[in-house]
Amino acid sequence: MVSNGSLIDNKKAKMLSKYNINIQFTIDGYNAEINNLTRGKNSFESQINALELLRKNNFKGFLNIRTNLWSKNLSYKNIKGIVEICEKFEVLRLDLVEAKKNGSFNEILLESDYKKVKSIIDKLNTKVNIVYERDIEEFKCELDKDLMNIEFGLRISANGDVFPCQYFLDKQFSIGNIYHNTLEDIIYGDKNKKIIDLISLRKSFIKKCTDCVYGDKCNAGCPAKAYLNNNNIFTIDGSCYKRKLDFANYYIKLI
Repeated sequence: MVSNGSLIDNKKAKMLSKYNINIQFTIDGYNAEINNLTRGKNSFESQINALELLRKNNFKGFLNIRTNLWSKNLSYKNIKGIVEICEKFEVLRLDLVEAKKNGSFNEILLESDYKKVKSIIDKLNTKVNIVYERDIEEFKCELDKDLMNIEFGLRISANGDVFPCQYFLDKQFSIGNIYHNTLEDIIYGDKNKKIIDLISLRKSFIKKCTDCVYGDKCNAGCPAKAYLNNNNIFTIDGSCYKRKLDFANYYIKLI
């Protein structure tokens, strides 16, 4: 479950605490000033309040915080502050991800920023599982698989449109509507199959990927991010440099 915390009151926190579920919050800043630049007014307060209520009601599920990294929150002080929020509320995992260009983020990470993030993480002394470097099997898009083996993280918009993952925002990537289609029809329907086929083939149309030694490992990266950055799914997603560093670190560990 992905939440911005705004609808979690004491009653809902009590209800959620009865179930062994995963809840993810997105916190981009350790204080309201930084966080609300991208998450919106009162977002920080809503999420901290939700975490307080879940703790008060002895929530036993898995809590995860996601932080979108961009030019204005990429500092030791900010990342350390978010780690401290995780520690305070017993959040077990912190995902640090490069921001995907959209209405909130226009200044995405540069290649020179990736090593800076790694340096910040290395300085932190915490039991929180900070995930920034990815395992090789995680490089490919989750949708770049046989349909029967995909673990979908569907996004449902306010009007009921369903998208194959939370990063696809454009209407053309809608695979159905919960008010008009069954879940089975949405997942196994022609619209979803066409998007999955498109994702599996896109690397073949990107010369930089066909020439890359790692091309078969990541299959051109995130298609949604490529579309957000370039308005074209048949482009690279902008994270090639980061993945190559991760590949290098992975192989160094094998030596």
